[in-house]
Amino acid sequence: MTRKRSPQPWASQYKELSRRQQLRIVAQTRRAEQRIGRGMRNEFRRFFIGQAKRAIKIWLDADGYLSSTAEGEFKDPASAMMGVNEDVRAVAASRPYVLEMTVAALNNTAAITGAATIVATDPMVLFLTDQSAQRVVKINAATRRGIQRTITLGQAAGYSPYEIAYGSTATRKAGYRPLKGTVERLYNGRPECIARTELAYSNNGASLHQMDQMGLGQVQVIDGPGCALTHHVQGLRPGEASAEDINGRVITVKEANNWQVAHPNCRRVFLPMRQSPRKPATPPMEAEAFVTRPLTAAQRARIARDMARTRVTAPPKPPAPPQVIEEVVPTPAPATGFVEQASVHEAEQWAKDVGLANTVDYTGLDVAAANQWNRGMFDMIKGHKAAPLESVKTGVTKYVADAEGTKAGGRIRINKKWNQKETLAQSRRDNIKAIKDTHQMNAREIPVLREAIEELEKQKKAGAWGDKDSYAYFEKNDDLRLFKGRLKKAELDQNVTEFVVDGIEPVYDVAVHEVGHIFQWRYPGWSDAAKKPAIGYDDTRLVRLLGGPKNYKGGGYARAKVSAANKADVLKLSRYAATNTLEVFAESVVAHNAGLTSRMTPGMIEAVKDVLKQVPKWKTGMGPTERWEAGK
Repeated sequence: MTRKRSPQPWASQYKELSRRQQLRIVAQTRRAEQRIGRGMRNEFRRFFIGQAKRAIKIWLDADGYLSSTAEGEFKDPASAMMGVNEDVRAVAASRPYVLEMTVAALNNTAAITGAATIVATDPMVLFLTDQSAQRVVKINAATRRGIQRTITLGQAAGYSPYEIAYGSTATRKAGYRPLKGTVERLYNGRPECIARTELAYSNNGASLHQMDQMGLGQVQVIDGPGCALTHHVQGLRPGEASAEDINGRVITVKEANNWQVAHPNCRRVFLPMRQSPRKPATPPMEAEAFVTRPLTAAQRARIARDMARTRVTAPPKPPAPPQVIEEVVPTPAPATGFVEQASVHEAEQWAKDVGLANTVDYTGLDVAAANQWNRGMFDMIKGHKAAPLESVKTGVTKYVADAEGTKAGGRIRINKKWNQKETLAQSRRDNIKAIKDTHQMNAREIPVLREAIEELEKQKKAGAWGDKDSYAYFEKNDDLRLFKGRLKKAELDQNVTEFVVDGIEPVYDVAVHEVGHIFQWRYPGWSDAAKKPAIGYDDTRLVRLLGGPKNYKGGGYARAKVSAANKADVLKLSRYAATNTLEVFAESVVAHNAGLTSRMTPGMIEAVKDVLKQVPKWKTGMGPTERWEAGK
C-alpha cells in the first residue's frame, strides 16, 4: 500500500525534544496503553474462561470419542476441540483494542510531527489493524498442546472422560491435572501479558510508520532498565541497569522497526528526533514493512548471541578465612525435659536455647506465667518434634493470646495483662460459675417453654386463633415462633462446658492452644475450591472433620463456621470452640493433650491425630505446595 508523503513542516527545525517533552510523550503513550490494555485484558479473561468451558463441553458431549486411542475419531482431539472458530474469536476479541491503539498512536505521533490526524476508517489504519490482530491466534497453539497432552496422559492412565475433564480424588493423588485445571493454568496471567505485548506492537508499529511518512530517519528509544535492543539482559536484579541498555539511545527507523519490542511485556516507546528530514529522493517505506512478522533465523541467532554475551553472573564468593580454634566448646546436650527457671530473663533464654522459638520476649509477665508458657510450648514442640516458632512476644491484643502462621515458623503474641496466673484463674472461675447459673436457669425454663409451645400448637391446629389475616392470629403465631427460638437456644446452652485440666495451670492451656493454631497452619492442606494446596486452616477435609459445613469447599476459616448440626457436640468441648473450626481444632488439641478425648467427637480426634502426624515434616520456609509434596 503506497501512501503519499505528508508535507515536511520540520524541514527547518533542528532542535531536539526537551526532557520535559520526552517525559510527557512517554507518559501519554503509557497511559493510553494502560487504559486500552485494561479493556483488552478483561476481554481476554472472558475469552479464556469461555474457551475452557467450550473445550470441556465438547469433550464430555463426545464421551471420549475424540480420544487419541484406536477407538477415537481423531488422533489429535485438541484440534477438533479448538478449531478455527477459536482463532476467529481471538481475533474478534483483540481487534477493537488494536484498532483503538493504532489510531491513538498515529494521532499522538502526528501531533508531535505536525502531520494530519487520521480516523479509524482510514485504509492504512485498517490494513495495520488487520495484519496486527492476526498475531493473537498464536495463543491458541499453546492451549491445543496442553489439551492434547492432558487427554493422552489421562487415556493412558485409564481415567474416565469425566475424570479427564474435572479430575477426582484419584487423579489429585496421582498428580494428574485435568482439562479444567490445564486450561485455567494456561491462561493464568496470559490476558495481562497478551494485552501489554499486543498493544506495544500496535503502538510502536503505527508510530514508526507515521514517523517514516514524515521523513524522519532516526528515533530515540525509551525503555526500562536492563532492556537491550534485542532482549532483556539475564541475571540482573529487579530495577538494575546494564551497559547494554537501549534506553536513551538513537537508532534508525529501520532498525527500530526490526525490534519494536525486546520481549513480552516490553514497555518500549520510540520518540521522534527533531532533525533534518531525509532527502526527497528517498521514498518512504510501505505500510507492510511496519507489520510485525515472526522472527527470522538471523534475528533469532542475533538474540542468542546477545543473550550469551550480556548474561550477568554473580561473582564467586571469596574463600572463608582460616578459623583458629583456641578451645573446644562442648555442644550442649538436647533438653530431655522441662526445666523451671528462676527469672523471666532466664526463662526467655532457656526457650531459645532448647529451640522453642527463635525470638522470645516475656516482658510484663511474672516468672510463673513465663515458666508455664515454656512448659506448654515444650510439651507441644519437643513432644511432637516440631520446628521452632519464629517469635513469642508480649504485645497488644484483645485476646488472651493470638497466633499467626508464617513461613519462618509462626508468631505468638501474648496479652501480658491476661496471662498472669491469678487473673486467668479468676476468669476461668467466673466462666464456670456463669455456665452453672445458666444451666440451672435453663433447667427450670425448658419444661415451661415446652408446655407453652405444646399448648399454642394445639390451639393453632384447632383453629382457636381465628382468621389467618387477623391480628390475634399474627400475635399468637409470633409468640409460638419466639418460644421455639428460646427453647432451641436453651437446649443448646445446656451443652456448654468449660473444662478445667486438673493440676495444670490455666496459662499452660493457653500456650498449648496457640501452638495448636500454628500446627494447623503448617498442615499440608488441600482446598477443593481452589483445586490446589492450601494452608491447614483452609483444608477442606479438616474443616468437615471439625464440624464445619458438609458442603464446605473453601474460602478461609472465617467462612468455616460450625454447622448447626454439629454445634451441640462442639459446645461440649468448650464455649469458645463454637467460634469457628479454627478454634475447634485448637481446643481439641488442649483436650487431646490433657487426655480428655471423651469430650471430643471422632472427627475431632482424627483431625488432631492427622495434624500431629504431619508436624515433624514441616521445615522452615515451606509454603503450601512444598508442604503438600512433603506430606504425601
